[in-house]
Amino acid sequence: VQTEFNFFNYFPGSLPGNGTRKATPFLFTGIGGVFFNPKTIYKGNEYILHDYATEGPLDLSERYKKVAITVPYGVGLKYNISGNWNLIGEVGYRTAFTDYLDDVSTTYAGKANFPDINGTAGIARLLQDRSYEIDPNFELGVQGRQRGFSKQKDQYVMAEIGLSFNLSSYKCPTAK
Repeated sequence: VQTEFNFFNYFPGSLPGNGTRKATPFLFTGIGGVFFNPKTIYKGNEYILHDYATEGPLDLSERYKKVAITVPYGVGLKYNISGNWNLIGEVGYRTAFTDYLDDVSTTYAGKANFPDINGTAGIARLLQDRSYEIDPNFELGVQGRQRGFSKQKDQYVMAEIGLSFNLSSYKCPTAK
């Protein structure tokens, strides 16, 4: 759900000569939601990171939710192509009320918190710190070391170009 502020008098589908403009820049803001499910590929297999609690062996009730509220805001430009047809371009920023869009927020759990399974490192242990894939002699994921920045929520940008058609007109009745 969002609201817009048009800088100019803009009524698509209006009759020519009524003082409207064919284009207007606009600002928007609102409230929305995002569904997310971070994944990775490891040795040819896809893993849903939420299921492996990569920041620590948490029970299911303590894991992050895979849906979050967002606040969209941004700028755009509308252009009336012809009649009820409009071309719209916008760039919008979204602030999410979660820090787990990428499955990263707090600190590394460390290898010791992910036990070996049958003498082999468990998949959560391998996925929580993949620095060994670049340099096997360097371990980034030491227990307690910063993994993400939990004081700031995740954000993302969207750029959109769209075509719209107005189903009804904005004509006001004439005064008698």
